[in-house]
Amino acid sequence: MLFYFEIVVILLCTKLAGDISVRLGQPSVLGKLIVGIIIGGATGWLYWKYFGCTGTCTITSKPLNSSLYGGLIGGLLFYTLISFVSKKNHN
Repeated sequence: MLFYFEIVVILLCTKLAGDISVRLGQPSVLGKLIVGIIIGGATGWLYWKYFGCTGTCTITSKPLNSSLYGGLIGGLLFYTLISFVSKKNHN
């Protein structure tokens, strides 16, 4: 059940960010990517705080590394989601 809630939150956030971005005169993809990077970075930091190692792990040993990696992955995943949804809507 939590998984479905997370998907709904992600979709609502991307839709809202896209609408705000269009109202500001920017492409909707830009707002969606920014939200993906922010959510990914926050998730990366939360992963470091609750699960990260303190030893030799390169990604999760420091909060900055974990947040940057999470932001990168979040941006890529949101961009992939945007591309998939836009292709599905155009067909």
